Amino acid sequence: MPAYSIVPEVKSVRYVPGADQDKETPRPVGRRRALHWEVLAQCMLLVLHQLFAADELGALE
Repeated sequence: MPAYSIVPEVKSVRYVPGADQDKETPRPVGRRRALHWEVLAQCMLLVLHQLFAADELGALE
């Protein structure tokens, strides 16, 4: 399963020409956690889809 670290800590990066720097906007911890749960849910749905698609005899039902 994907690790928590797959969701970036940085929400966006913006270039500030006057300072000639990149300014990072952090992603809130709650949103990062929610995105990780969404990734896990999508992975499980993919696994279930593949299991049922491969079950030609209908043994899973």
